[in-house]
Amino acid sequence: MDMAHMLVGPIDRITGTKRTFITERPLPKPGGTHYDRGAPGDPTGPVTNEDYAACFAEFSNGAVGTFEASRNIVGPQSQMAFEVHGTKGALSWNLETMNEMKLFLVDEEFHDGYQTVYSGERYPFHGNFVPGDANAISYEDLKVIEGHEFLMAVASGVQHEPGFNEAIDYVSVQSALVKSWDSGSWEDVSSIRKG
Repeated sequence: MDMAHMLVGPIDRITGTKRTFITERPLPKPGGTHYDRGAPGDPTGPVTNEDYAACFAEFSNGAVGTFEASRNIVGPQSQMAFEVHGTKGALSWNLETMNEMKLFLVDEEFHDGYQTVYSGERYPFHGNFVPGDANAISYEDLKVIEGHEFLMAVASGVQHEPGFNEAIDYVSVQSALVKSWDSGSWEDVSSIRKG
C-alpha cells in the first residue's frame, strides 16, 4: 500500500478480508530466518497470522485499487508487483524481474501489448553499479542506494521522501483495514497523527 500511495495517491476508504486456511504448521528451526520452514515430522504449532489477505481501496483522486497477498498460492516465489491501468496507458512491474518495466502507451499507432523498458545508466544510480542498458542491478544494490539516500538526508538535514509522514499515512490505511476486517464493511481512512 505504501507503493500505491506513491504511485496513485492517498487512499480514502478501504474494505478487506483475511483467511487462515492452514491452522497448524511445522515449526521452523530456532535461529533461522523468516524464510525458514519446518519439515514434515517436526513439532507443530498454531498459525497466528493470515494465509491470505485482500482488499479494495478507493483513492482520493477517484481511482480504485485491489491488493492481494498470500503465502499459499503456487507459482510466484517472491512476487511483489503492481499494475497501473489508465485511459492513456498501463504499466506493470514485478520485483522478481526488477530491472524491467512493462509499458503500454495509447497512441495513434496500434501496439499489440506491452513494451519492455529496461533499467540502465540513464536512470538515477544505476550507472554507479553497472554500465549500460539492460545490465541488472541487484536487490542488495537497492539497499545501498536506500542507505546512501538516508545518510545524505541526515547529513544535509533535508527530509527526503518517503519519510515518517508517509509512514504514518501508510499505517493509517492499515488501521482502517484492520477495522474493516472486524466490521466486515468499508472503513474511512482517518489519520493516526496526533495533534
